[in-house]
Amino acid sequence: MKQDGTANVRSFLHLCFFFAGKEMSMENVTNIKQEALSRLEACESLADLQELRVLYLGKKGPIQDLMKSMKDLPKEERPAFGQQVNALKQALAAAIDDKRTVLEEKEINERLQQEKIDITLEGRKPNLGNIHPLTLVQKEIEDLFIGLGYSVEEGPEVELDFYNFERANIPKDHPARDMQDTFYIDVERLLRTHTTAIQMRVLEKDSPMRRILISLRRSRDWSSGRTFA
Repeated sequence: MKQDGTANVRSFLHLCFFFAGKEMSMENVTNIKQEALSRLEACESLADLQELRVLYLGKKGPIQDLMKSMKDLPKEERPAFGQQVNALKQALAAAIDDKRTVLEEKEINERLQQEKIDITLEGRKPNLGNIHPLTLVQKEIEDLFIGLGYSVEEGPEVELDFYNFERANIPKDHPARDMQDTFYIDVERLLRTHTTAIQMRVLEKDSPMRRILISLRRSRDWSSGRTFA
């Protein structure tokens, strides 16, 4: 609300309080109520609403002036006039509270429109946990050997008997082939018992032998090229 609007209200109130021989009527209360409700309807922000509340319900507002002016009325008119002024005060306070609720909801909706989140954006994947210390050490060792000219090779953990035993010239009756020393998946597959099987695969695809470091950190599906963590 602007300052010139306040001046207009003050002028209006002076007209309302104009009476001859200090005679006061209920019309003053009605006029103030109509003027206040009209200005309340025009409020578009919480700041305007607060200014209107202070203007009408404050210690220097017209309602307070009406209460002070009751002493100038005849005694028989004071009770009825006081009831009218109190009713005006309560009605205006209730109307201001209702308007505040509307304006607050309006501001919240406007803020939501301005600060809304685009749910189509890709989310950020949180980083959970840390790399195991043994894995960190193994990576450092691999980096060291790579710097010396070695290459890091990997192999499947579920290995074929052909690479695990046959290519290593381990005979059928060797104790390593016993069931208590080797876990067989079926007659052809078993859990790899040593890294020599990886060397057999490297020799098969890359001969003559080169300097390699066998990594146990991952195993590779050699038929599809997939690597398992």
